[in-house]
Amino acid sequence: IAQQNLLRPDVVQDSIYAFAFDLEENKKKEKLSGPPLNFFMGILRKGIPYTPPDNYEPPELRAMRKYLEAKKRIAEQTAALEQEIQTLEFLEWFGKLTPEQKQEYAPNIKGEGPMQKGFLRNYFDENIWPERRRIARSGAISS
Repeated sequence: IAQQNLLRPDVVQDSIYAFAFDLEENKKKEKLSGPPLNFFMGILRKGIPYTPPDNYEPPELRAMRKYLEAKKRIAEQTAALEQEIQTLEFLEWFGKLTPEQKQEYAPNIKGEGPMQKGFLRNYFDENIWPERRRIARSGAISS
């Protein structure tokens, strides 16, 4: 094919990628009556590039997509772990507060109950958690 100058090298390479994708992803081999290589070479010898299937994804694009999916998965796992750590840190902090401290941090809330705990959770998230988050990210959580 190269000696006959029928197709440029980049077109041949793109055809190889597309055909390999078609064989792997679309089970093209099952639709062929003979060896896949004979089919492929027959097309290229005519000076025709192999036309990628509609679901074709070039190797570079596929690699970037898989990388993006991995980054998203890691970000989601990180966020879930951080949320769990934040909740546990709050419960630990809340459990150590005296009634006086609870009243100090939630002065507009009278008496203990869900409303006070919710207010204290907001207080924790805004004022206490940022420093604990920094410590948690460094791997040295302490109370």
